[in-house]
Amino acid sequence: MEHGFEPHLAGAVLPLSDAERALLISLGRQAIALLTERSGPGDVDPLAALVGIGVRDDVPEDPVLARLLPPGYAGESEAGEFRRFTEDELVRGKVSNAEVVISALEAADNLAVVTGPEQQTWLTFLNDVRLALGTRIGVTEDAMAELSQVTDDDPRLPMLLVYDWLTYVQGTLVEVLMLGLPDDGLDA
Repeated sequence: MEHGFEPHLAGAVLPLSDAERALLISLGRQAIALLTERSGPGDVDPLAALVGIGVRDDVPEDPVLARLLPPGYAGESEAGEFRRFTEDELVRGKVSNAEVVISALEAADNLAVVTGPEQQTWLTFLNDVRLALGTRIGVTEDAMAELSQVTDDDPRLPMLLVYDWLTYVQGTLVEVLMLGLPDDGLDA
């Protein structure tokens, strides 16, 4: 895996092999499944749903969900109430991002063209799947040093390589977005 985003007149393009495209689609579907699993149909309170309030106020037990749906406050009572008011919308946004990326990847052959607001959608999606994967395989703050010390027989090696590629792809998208920023009039 070696492809990353490149600048394009329309925004950014991501050349993809069939394997890279399939991998991103799979990661998107897994993210959707994980996120929607937490808010199953048994958790719906009709009144709460009508006014946009969730019923879950607990921190997810799954460390990946806890990372993707962090508490908004350190205090237990405030965090629970904040979660009830924000988690459902946060989940909907993350699921929507994954659906947009999956649709784009399914429509693309080996070149995904990402324009306008879709760039932020892709950036958020890549961050979410990177966080999810990194949490699941136990990536620490010093991921690059850890990656260089992994042996070929380490069962995490394939996922660490995917994590490293996702980091690269996300970084190349950030670079392309920075190229497109308007001049702020400040000269160094």
